[in-house]
Amino acid sequence: MNSYFAYPRLPDGDTLALHKVIVETASTAPGRLGALAATSHPRAQAVPTGAQIATEAHIEWVRSRVHADLERWGTGSPVPRTETVSFDRALGASLFEHLQIMPADAGHETTWNFLTAVVFPDIAWARFPELHPDRVLGKRHRNTLRRAWYRHSVLGDLQAHAHRPLGEDEMTGLFERPTLAMNPTLIRLLAKMIIESDIEPRTDYARHLTKRATALTGTYMLDGLDAEEIRELLDPNHRTDGGEATPSSSGAMERHLQRRHDANDLVAEFHREMVELCERMSNEAGHRPISLRHMVERAGGLEAARLSVSGPHRSETFIDLRIKGRLDLTVESLVIRSEFRGLFPRSVVDQAEQRLEEARR
Repeated sequence: MNSYFAYPRLPDGDTLALHKVIVETASTAPGRLGALAATSHPRAQAVPTGAQIATEAHIEWVRSRVHADLERWGTGSPVPRTETVSFDRALGASLFEHLQIMPADAGHETTWNFLTAVVFPDIAWARFPELHPDRVLGKRHRNTLRRAWYRHSVLGDLQAHAHRPLGEDEMTGLFERPTLAMNPTLIRLLAKMIIESDIEPRTDYARHLTKRATALTGTYMLDGLDAEEIRELLDPNHRTDGGEATPSSSGAMERHLQRRHDANDLVAEFHREMVELCERMSNEAGHRPISLRHMVERAGGLEAARLSVSGPHRSETFIDLRIKGRLDLTVESLVIRSEFRGLFPRSVVDQAEQRLEEARR
């Protein structure tokens, strides 16, 4: 299956009401949790994002495939504590393969509300029998399904080929630190360093490494460095592929400072382009981007662009410029320009490209 799908979204209030039903059922008859599963909810509705809307038949197919992949554990009783890591890996791989969820749709908490509370209530309880509300609500690093799906989307191939895959403590250290979780490329590099390490206990090394990475993200623009330079900053004594230990991280720091200087110049240039873009919207297309202009003045062009593009819905400015046939004047078009795209996380660039592609259809 190569097509992306958009799934229904369920408000938090309705999700919490279902959470109460799940907990009450589990306390008396956990074997009946599967009977609570459904493929629709009267308050759930899919939002068109350019993907196919998942039909009830498709949702039922996804549920059956995921359950087949988790058959060795079942869902009528809690997953044994010694099996939770394996269960999470299998769950993440199965969801990633069968949901085929549109990336933009996967970014919405209410999508995961529906999938967890409506479609897979038995799986949520089996993994977390105490079932705190956060395990049902669609928050990225707490929701039962979303955390497994996201971990697999970032590290699935590394975990599959690792002689000793990352354990839960190591995964938590990588994915539940906000400054790291926003940078999948950095997470992959850290995971690879941990997997390849022969230091014992490895969990201590992982804890040290993630703390150092978190500290460095507050000082350095790690996105401006390549993988080897980040390795030098994180672990000056790591060995290269040639087997030689790097003497210090000073070389990486010097290169970083130069790149940071260059990046600052580029940020200033982008800000000027955003100011000019607002003027062009008004002069050439007759559109007054009042909110965008205020955002640029208050937060700067770079942050204004990030907020505008990463929002869940197209802005009024984007919609109006599309109607006027001036997509070239959108913030999205500026973000994807070759000289500027490196200023933004990959997710923002992907969102901009996807939005423009959908608008041109």
